[in-house]
Amino acid sequence: MVRWGNRLTHYGYRKVTVNHKHDNGLLEIDIRSPQQEADLHVRAHLAMAPAGLPAGSPFPSLQVARKFAGPLPFTFDYDAQTHSIIRVQGVRAAWDPKPTRVEVLRNTFLERASFADAHPILASAFYLCNVDYRWKRGVRERVGN
Repeated sequence: MVRWGNRLTHYGYRKVTVNHKHDNGLLEIDIRSPQQEADLHVRAHLAMAPAGLPAGSPFPSLQVARKFAGPLPFTFDYDAQTHSIIRVQGVRAAWDPKPTRVEVLRNTFLERASFADAHPILASAFYLCNVDYRWKRGVRERVGN
């Protein structure tokens, strides 16, 4: 994915190591990046009754938060060579995210100096699995005249 993702996009993919455990209703995911620039370690309590919003969430309700649970319907990239925007649509089915209590044990991206004055909070957490998800073929749209 790193090689082809970087050839086909400008996203700057990097290889990471992912460890995960799922037993007794507890899902733990530990992601390690080469220079610890994007390490993430989370623990989700799936066996518990559906969770409410985390303390301090900016969302007024789970119904509003659920609208943001998942990728946006489109992703975009700019192609300087043709002065165009490439628009790719994601299509999904069986989308039923369940509110879940999550502990964020480590998030090195938000520990960067550029976020020193920020006070990040977990806005919401949802769990879903077995999602039929695919990307439609990209569409090129020239910018301007």
